[in-house]
Amino acid sequence: MNTPLLISLLIGVAIVTMVILLGRVRRLHRKQRLQHHRVEIPNEKLIPYIAADIKRGHTVTIIVRGVSMRPFIEHERDKVVLSPITTPLQVGDVVLAEYAPKRYALHRIIKLSDSSITMQGDGNPYQTETFPPEAVIGRATAFYRKGSSTPLSVESRTWRIYSRVWMSLTPIRRYLLGIHRRLMLLT
Repeated sequence: MNTPLLISLLIGVAIVTMVILLGRVRRLHRKQRLQHHRVEIPNEKLIPYIAADIKRGHTVTIIVRGVSMRPFIEHERDKVVLSPITTPLQVGDVVLAEYAPKRYALHRIIKLSDSSITMQGDGNPYQTETFPPEAVIGRATAFYRKGSSTPLSVESRTWRIYSRVWMSLTPIRRYLLGIHRRLMLLT
């Protein structure tokens, strides 16, 4: 086959392929109105990398997945800033932990001893997880809520009041969560 003809053919195929791909990307952006591309990676694959970064002393910000920290931390709406643990953990701290092999949760510590930690999601009035302290990956130091570009620090007065009040409401939390769920259905 003639070399210039082969080169022209390959260039033509490349141009057609690029046009097709650009058309698909444009349609996808128009259809979904994407501002940026988002890739979802399963927790069991992503969190080991997050743990490695935190172990090296880095702070990591991730989008929250799951509803166990409702009503204040919402699935795929809010972000959490996770940091290395530099001071002793306390009851009320929100931590990311591997509570069972390849099972992770971002929940609040409700009980603490030298040999075990028990945590519970704010939106889980019944379920708890108990595990050894070395299973903690990182501590939440701030949250980005409701699309805000300003983080809400866990040291802020707002967060401390919320935490104290919410933990004190444990006996009636299930009723409050039921009301919250019904209100969410209305919107």
